[in-house]
Amino acid sequence: MKSVTEVGDHDGRADGHQPERVPRQHRSSGLTHILIIPIIVAALGAIVAGIVLAARPQASASNVQKFFNDYFSRVTQASQRWNLYQKDLTKDYRQYSNVSFSDYNSWWASVKQVAVNNVQSTSGNRWAFTVYLTYHMEDGKTIGPEPITYSLVCNGPLTSVAGGMPELCPRNDLQIESGLEGAPSNS
Repeated sequence: MKSVTEVGDHDGRADGHQPERVPRQHRSSGLTHILIIPIIVAALGAIVAGIVLAARPQASASNVQKFFNDYFSRVTQASQRWNLYQKDLTKDYRQYSNVSFSDYNSWWASVKQVAVNNVQSTSGNRWAFTVYLTYHMEDGKTIGPEPITYSLVCNGPLTSVAGGMPELCPRNDLQIESGLEGAPSNS
């Protein structure tokens, strides 16, 4: 009985053919594959994530449009104003914008109807929107369309999930953080 090394050539091949000799510098070790493949996968993942994040829409047009349509249709109703002032304007906005409820209520009492003509996202800030409004005043005058830039925030149970993406924030969790600077005065 012959041993395994006697059956074939010195490389253990039974057919007697010699394998092609590859110089040592061109051989890859298993360790190289173990180290390089995860690095390549991580780099590709980072590139893809960067492309996806950069290509993400600035905002869900329908969600933000619904927010502004709802807000401006209800704010002209006296029975809705306190709730809108408390719920749709952030606490910081109410405190630091010098808009007391009395001033807010007085301004909106002079407005019969507001038409939301257009809502556009503002480049560079996915939470900022320019809203073109036409005010139909109680005295019969019409003002606008007036462009006003609003900054929104997401305040609700999904805030951490929305994490900078208005398209993930439910309409009921959107709030106005700043704006109204461009609003016409009632004087």
